[in-house]
Amino acid sequence: MEKRYVVLIFLKDENGKTLLVKRSEKKEFYPGKWTGISGHVENNKPLESAYRELFEEVGLSKNDIENLEYFENVRIIDHDLNILWIVKPFTAKIKNHSILRKSEEIEDYKFFNESEIYENKELVPGTLEVYEYIKKKRKSKY
Repeated sequence: MEKRYVVLIFLKDENGKTLLVKRSEKKEFYPGKWTGISGHVENNKPLESAYRELFEEVGLSKNDIENLEYFENVRIIDHDLNILWIVKPFTAKIKNHSILRKSEEIEDYKFFNESEIYENKELVPGTLEVYEYIKKKRKSKY
């Protein structure tokens, strides 16, 4: 089984909603599916990779977010693709979501409340598991 290391960032807005992005139809993995901001980890540097993905996917810099928090790795197995995803999850609060922009990597973005996340049938496999893991780690409503 192939191993791939990725970051997955869940951003919250001032209303407690979570930003999910719809992956471009051109993406190799899970095109057209919804997830947090994500991408591969370069040079075993998840923090740098998280900042890179925030900028590449939605145009955010370090100064556009606050309270960035890193959690332990989550392992997600995709048997169909024969890939073990080692997910390095992050959370943060976005200061001003009016500055978000779409990129060629995403088709759309939207802030979801928790029930909408659970109802979304078009999530990238593992997204919900990582979301629930973060909730459990925080022992509160994420």
